[in-house]
Amino acid sequence: MRTFRSIFITQRALIFGWAVVLLFILGWIWAPLFVFAQLALLALVLAMLVETTLLFGGRAGVRGSRHTLERWSNGDENPVSILLHNEYGIAVKVRVLDELPIQFQERRSEFRGTIAAGATRSFDLRVRPVQRGSYTYGAMNVFVSLRTGLLERRYQLEAAREIPVYPSYLQLRKYELMAISDRLTLAGIKRIRRVAHQSEFERIKDYVPGDDRRTVNWKATARRGKMMVNQYQDERAQQVFALIDTGRVMKMPFNGLSLLDHAINAALVIGSIAMRKEDRFGLTTFSNGVHDSLPASRQRNHMQAVLQALYAQSTDHKETDMEALFVHVKRDIRQRSLLLLFT
Repeated sequence: MRTFRSIFITQRALIFGWAVVLLFILGWIWAPLFVFAQLALLALVLAMLVETTLLFGGRAGVRGSRHTLERWSNGDENPVSILLHNEYGIAVKVRVLDELPIQFQERRSEFRGTIAAGATRSFDLRVRPVQRGSYTYGAMNVFVSLRTGLLERRYQLEAAREIPVYPSYLQLRKYELMAISDRLTLAGIKRIRRVAHQSEFERIKDYVPGDDRRTVNWKATARRGKMMVNQYQDERAQQVFALIDTGRVMKMPFNGLSLLDHAINAALVIGSIAMRKEDRFGLTTFSNGVHDSLPASRQRNHMQAVLQALYAQSTDHKETDMEALFVHVKRDIRQRSLLLLFT
């Protein structure tokens, strides 16, 4: 029964079949055509039997696998590759119908090609999810036929595979590379050390004309016997918080993504760059009240905690309560911090 369910008659076989029927009809009008109709029917049946034997005989067949990322990046183009290996002793034609996850609402993912005997062929595509969560693939249907193309044998591979969709970590990596690259220096923009009493102390150096005399270090001057001044740099290890509204208005779509997903992607990128620049990053989500809150940190595993927290966020269709957010910020954020409000 399973074998019969894997056999499909192609459009070419139906055309030949209707041609044979037409010959039989004409054979009733002109007798010699009736003999040609019988011969044509015999040839069609024999050809289909030969194809059935070649497609289903022995242990040969087509093996395939679907290769993609372990998790997809929301709002980005994610690569997917379908690899097919021909174990038949002859070249075969393949038609691939990939059942994409239902979230894509796409039923036309079809590929066609020819694979030589013992060869492997790859079919590539890109998918762009616009919702976070778990995506479940259907079966990868591979229809195999010979050169005559009268019958197809179906193989169902890689069914029910789940792939999680996380906030846009591909954009995160892109901007991380920009943050650690030396593009500004190559463009001629140099980092200037500014003299400011609110900055962070860096080192003591010799006095040169132009230095602010208010930064003179008199103790070091007395020890060295020459003028010494304090040098400062921009403050580091500051706190950056992303305050993300998950209320009703954040469900609105924009460029295929909801406003909440845009806010999550932006917060993830900013947080990663802040930690890369030696600052601490924290997170708070709220709507009619404060839901999730991560304290500011720059530990090595903190970004993974942020990613997991953002992965589970969704709008709750409730009105935003700014007063509850203010109370939370006033109570839990005691240090001077940069607050980024997404609403």
